[in-house]
Amino acid sequence: MAYGTQLEMKTCALARDFGKGYVVCVPVFINEYTLRIGHSGVAVSDTCFKALLIPKDNDYTAIAFLMRNDCEDKTMKECACTVDELEALLGLNMFYNLPDDIEEGVESTVTWDDWNLR
Repeated sequence: MAYGTQLEMKTCALARDFGKGYVVCVPVFINEYTLRIGHSGVAVSDTCFKALLIPKDNDYTAIAFLMRNDCEDKTMKECACTVDELEALLGLNMFYNLPDDIEEGVESTVTWDDWNLR
């Protein structure tokens, strides 16, 4: 099963388990040439990213993924990174509404036990 599909299933399971979560998912166009498909010429991104933030007890846990769109055979764990790493790569600030002290802590680490990834 493709890791993008696995990640979608995992995101749905987390929403059920925790009852609430925040997901940011955006296509990323890196290459100059963009593949277009269908009669409308829909652009296919080279890569996409997903950042997840889950309220856990009185805190949060977060993880990010950078996934190529080329059927590359990688595990979800191989595509995972901290939210800070993704933000640095893309020049974005994902969860800026969190208080700074919470944002800094949750975005700088991944608590692997919270995510159960293979």
